[in-house]
Order: sequence, then C-alpha cells, then structure tokens
Amino acid sequence: MDKAQKINEMMRLKNIGKSIAVRLVSIGIESPHMLRELGAKEVYLRFFEKEGWSQRLCPCFLYALEGAILGEKWNEISVKKKEECKKFSKDLRNSLPGYTK
Repeated sequence: MDKAQKINEMMRLKNIGKSIAVRLVSIGIESPHMLRELGAKEVYLRFFEKEGWSQRLCPCFLYALEGAILGEKWNEISVKKKEECKKFSKDLRNSLPGYTK
C-alpha cells in the first residue's frame, strides 16, 4: 500500500482529517489496526518524541485519537476518558525539564 492509500485509510476514522492522517503515517502509524493496537497514549508519545511539545499536543488531540479508536467523535468520549487524557497530557508536560506551571 502506498503512502496516499495509507493516509486515505486513516482518514476513514472519526476525528482523523488529512492533516492528522499525514502526521500519523509520518510516525509509522499506517493503519487503523495499528492505531488501535498501540493505543492513543502510545501514539501521543510517539508524536511527542518526533515533534516535541507543542500546542498541537493538547488534551483535545488525545481525545481525537481516543475517539478514533473507539469510533466516537472526540467531544463525545466519556468524561472519565477525558479526565484520563487530561492527566496524561498534563503529566507529560510537567515532566519536561524546565517546564513551569
């Protein structure tokens, strides 16, 4: 499967537009199955490792990945799942050397 086909396949998931699909493929996430297998938090960490910390790694981005895995819109995932995502994102950000609140 070529890169364009992988991007199109990723775009079939909820919450995954072309921009995110391109970014997923660029970090080696080449299929919905692979996204599900790794899980949203692992994929989020891979983005962090490749791109570093940025506003694009906000908790809402993690909601989008979770929703894509669950087949739900990002803003409709459970409150519990949103809280887990917020904590994960915050803990990652707080672990950065020199980060101050």
